[in-house]
Amino acid sequence: MAWLVVLLPLAVHAQNQIEGVSPSSRTRLELYADPAGPLSGEREAAQIRWPLAILETKAGFHRVEIDQQPRWIKGVHVRVGRSNTGGCATAKNSPSGPTLSTPGAGKNAC
Repeated sequence: MAWLVVLLPLAVHAQNQIEGVSPSSRTRLELYADPAGPLSGEREAAQIRWPLAILETKAGFHRVEIDQQPRWIKGVHVRVGRSNTGGCATAKNSPSGPTLSTPGAGKNAC
């Protein structure tokens, strides 16, 4: 019995952004001029325009822009959202036979 194997590429597109503070009960967000530096200020979480695009990640900190200024924030103090879409790899032994699939990386599983 001949096996016909068809593999479809897994398509993954991720866009990382900060959706809010963590835990959600946190009211202030600590700001740093650089990851190795001391605390340089704080902002009320309610005054920040969410989501924030992550420009860079280093040593557990994320670099973002707040009020058109580059700032570093601790990764453990924020909730990062990842907008993923995924595809599936499938294998078939015939056009009418069984199909095996692997769930995709996104919200739309196979």
